[in-house]
Amino acid sequence: VADLCHGHLEGAKLGSEEVCFHPGALRAGTFCVDTGTAGSITLLHQIALPCLLFAPGVSQLTLRGGTNVEFAPSIDSTRLVLQPLLSRMGVEQTMNVERRGFFPKG
Repeated sequence: VADLCHGHLEGAKLGSEEVCFHPGALRAGTFCVDTGTAGSITLLHQIALPCLLFAPGVSQLTLRGGTNVEFAPSIDSTRLVLQPLLSRMGVEQTMNVERRGFFPKG
């Protein structure tokens, strides 16, 4: 999200007890996020979506990580429920799943 809005993130490290985020201006572009683990890409999608919706142009977001993770929506619920619902609201997006990622590797 920091990249999507020229933001500044403090304390984003393992074991951190405090995180501070200072957003800037939204921007469009091509973005890639790799959790490096089985971190949920559907949760990343949800947090990035508002920024992408209000960005000043078209963007491409590539997410790598877990597609089916405990305590997070599955990629199937995102594709088959959330995406059609957003489409009815005028949100245009395309989602491709190249490979599924599961705990612990992603």
